[in-house]
Amino acid sequence: MEKAFEMKREACGVKQRDFRASFTLIELPVVPARHSPDALRDRDEGGRKCKRKAFTLIELLVVTAIISILAALLMPALKQARESAYSAKCMNNLKQIATAATLYADDNDGVSFRSLWTEESLVVALGGFAQGRWLDEVFKYCGNKVEVLECPSQKLLRGAGQQMAAPWPPRKYFPGYGIAMSTMKGIPPGNYQLPLSKVTHPGAMWFADSAFRYTVGEESYYCMVQPYASNSQTVSKRHRGGSNFVCYDGHVEWGAWDKIQPIGDPNGDAAAKAIFLKYWDVDGDGIYPNWNQPGTWDTW
Repeated sequence: MEKAFEMKREACGVKQRDFRASFTLIELPVVPARHSPDALRDRDEGGRKCKRKAFTLIELLVVTAIISILAALLMPALKQARESAYSAKCMNNLKQIATAATLYADDNDGVSFRSLWTEESLVVALGGFAQGRWLDEVFKYCGNKVEVLECPSQKLLRGAGQQMAAPWPPRKYFPGYGIAMSTMKGIPPGNYQLPLSKVTHPGAMWFADSAFRYTVGEESYYCMVQPYASNSQTVSKRHRGGSNFVCYDGHVEWGAWDKIQPIGDPNGDAAAKAIFLKYWDVDGDGIYPNWNQPGTWDTW
């Protein structure tokens, strides 16, 4: 510190009698302004005050352009990193949902949740939330944590009449998951709930990101996904053009939409049939249960 003051004093021509070599801690705060380090930095070799040079307009424009280019380069990477984080959270949600479904089966004679039009949600989403009763069961088995049922990439807003039942606080977005239709392969007088003992293809889809009207990419509050795109209730495209899903064996994975979602009728379209057999045929019989052909349904 002393050496620095000495160099500044010599550069500005300050005589010995005008500048002390050192100051005590008490004296330092009241050093004359002309001897302060900031004042000495603004003087030339002759001790004259110098004006600081400001940026020109051209220099400011260049700096602004560089910042804009860097931002444009970084934004896609940041967006991709955010989506990766959302997808990881979504996969964790699906894992917890499958765990809740397994615990439910242990407590209910080994059967899975079911998804019926006549069984609306009574807790998670009121107001005509068709097929949503299984959401209430997951909510209960996950310690009343509704965020487990909300995919972070699903941005369909809830209406005022489609909120949770009291005393639970309102939620901004709808749940984002659907249960596979294979869990309810039955018509009266058959049982609508799939016994897990009937699962011969554990790599089949159990729960997935859900969507509606796949041709326009709309999100949906429907709670079931079907292996036939024309029936509208399909897996979602919101994660990099595909969907996360969890299988009966508990493993979670991502699949491109057109690789895991049959588009045509699996009973007549070869490509759709191949996808159905790989991801949807839970009991391994190779038959897609067509709504209009009751004979194709199994009764558990």
